[in-house]
Amino acid sequence: MSNGLPNAIAFTRYQELIKNLLPEDLVNFLIESKVNKHFNHTIYGLKPEHRFTAQHPTVSDDLPNRVIAGSIVVKSDIRGLNGRSVEFDDGSVADNIDAIICATGYLFGFPFIEHKAFDVKDNEVNLYKYVFPPDISPSTIAVIGLIQPSGGFMAMSEMQCRWVTRVFKVSFFC
Repeated sequence: MSNGLPNAIAFTRYQELIKNLLPEDLVNFLIESKVNKHFNHTIYGLKPEHRFTAQHPTVSDDLPNRVIAGSIVVKSDIRGLNGRSVEFDDGSVADNIDAIICATGYLFGFPFIEHKAFDVKDNEVNLYKYVFPPDISPSTIAVIGLIQPSGGFMAMSEMQCRWVTRVFKVSFFC
């Protein structure tokens, strides 16, 4: 919390104002210090290679607790998919996977999916409402969170999830 506001809102609201008043290196230092005071991103393999203001940040008050508790496992990039198994670039394999959440960071792409709808050109992908590939019927794959909102990312992602489950329900059970 920052002055009574959730960090996601506080950072979004004041970032542009601060960036215009202070040198960029100082802004980066101040924000990175504040963010790492709550959760050291380097220890958990979540520190990006660039400075904070170089890209759109994803701020989550819930992520650190889930990583520490083990309910979210940070893995290397995906090398390939084989049924319900996932092979990672570090050589490890995970079996019986129900869901994959791709936190691709600041490089946007789906190199492990061979379908033209997932080709990224000029930072855009051909997905209906940024969720469904338009030419797969019935819908068997969806992307959640391919959005850059100001503030409530989780609420918007939840709405996408609700829509996806309804589409999948209609596609598979009707």
